[in-house]
Amino acid sequence: MTATIIKNKTNASLSSVEALSKPNTNETEALPKSWKWTKLGELIDNSLIGIVRANDLQNTVGKGVPYLKMNNIDLSGHLQLENLVYVEISNDELKKYSLKENDVLINTRNSYELVGKSGIVEGLVRDTVFNNNIMRLRFNNDVSPKFISYQLISQEAKANLTKEKKATTNICALYQAEIYGLSFKICELSKQQSIVSKIEQLFTEVDAGITKLKDAQKQLSHFKQSVLKEAFIPKDGEVWETKKLGEVAIFSSEKYQPKGEVEFFVGLEHIEKETGKLTDKVGEEKITTIKNRFHKGDILYGKLRPNLSKAILAERDGVCSTDILVLKTTDDIDGKYLHKFMLSKTFVDDCSFNTSGVNLPRVSTKYLENYPIPLPKIKIQQRIVKQFQEQFEVANEIEDAITKSLKEAELLKQSILKQAFEGRLI
Repeated sequence: MTATIIKNKTNASLSSVEALSKPNTNETEALPKSWKWTKLGELIDNSLIGIVRANDLQNTVGKGVPYLKMNNIDLSGHLQLENLVYVEISNDELKKYSLKENDVLINTRNSYELVGKSGIVEGLVRDTVFNNNIMRLRFNNDVSPKFISYQLISQEAKANLTKEKKATTNICALYQAEIYGLSFKICELSKQQSIVSKIEQLFTEVDAGITKLKDAQKQLSHFKQSVLKEAFIPKDGEVWETKKLGEVAIFSSEKYQPKGEVEFFVGLEHIEKETGKLTDKVGEEKITTIKNRFHKGDILYGKLRPNLSKAILAERDGVCSTDILVLKTTDDIDGKYLHKFMLSKTFVDDCSFNTSGVNLPRVSTKYLENYPIPLPKIKIQQRIVKQFQEQFEVANEIEDAITKSLKEAELLKQSILKQAFEGRLI
């Protein structure tokens, strides 16, 4: 009920700016009067690729200065400064690579989906440097860096960046020549500043609604975890035993050898965090590398970054990333019961604590095989699963509504940006 109230209030808040962001069905390709297309390179005063520091020279204990990496730039144009690493550098390096207010950053090397992320520096409280997968842009006095930063996260600019991506097997890159050659819509500086001010006003309203929705998501997550915690505790008179995960489930080694065919494919990016569901982006893809094969009823578990709690119960046959383990349950355990247990906070925390690898933490198959599973009789497992379904039904409906509203809020932001750079926002 609380989440529903929050959702209704949020929708009311979002509707207050909706009228301003409806697309103009009569739009033309012509720019507004006094606007012009300008190559980004003509607006840049200087650019710089960041400093290289190997993983073994990075630390998390605050020794040196903060070292901004590609994971510190999100897809919405913001810098995430909660999980910074630190590096030691010389005074000359600090002078060269230090960030300052209104620097625009572009992630120039990453996966195909993520390369091109951008953000603007705001509110840094201490000297911070950036790594070699990021390009720093500083602009001349004829342009507002925020005007460019907002334009960079618009769908139009993202589409143009995508055309310039240069991909290899393992990495994708954007190079200076292509970035400098991008065309941007520019108006006089005073109008740029007015547009930025209006965007920030409208985004503040939308973000307030997004915050409420995300708070409601957290409440639902806490509710589900409390249900899970209670479910795996024996009730009076019940006799439970403990078995190792490897005794109640078989870790499949079945591989898919690529033949250039189209298969239903599940990657880690297709499994939602904590929910036990697939995203709406999952589907059939042409497979060109070796994958794990799975079948309906198997459990797919993401061993990379287990803190993200990515596990699903397969509803159809397919293939998946090799960073996803495929578990086939035995007759001793109900697949839905095991799936829910693998989403429980106890299991997630234990696996997260027992990983190896600093940048790409993985939990080992050996650790998982030996993990203790609380195991009641199969009829009790099925009863527990039924209780899950009943208690989660309403929560899932609210969760789906919140997810839909969050997507609509992001679309609303894009619509605001579209109007802004068509000269229709002010």
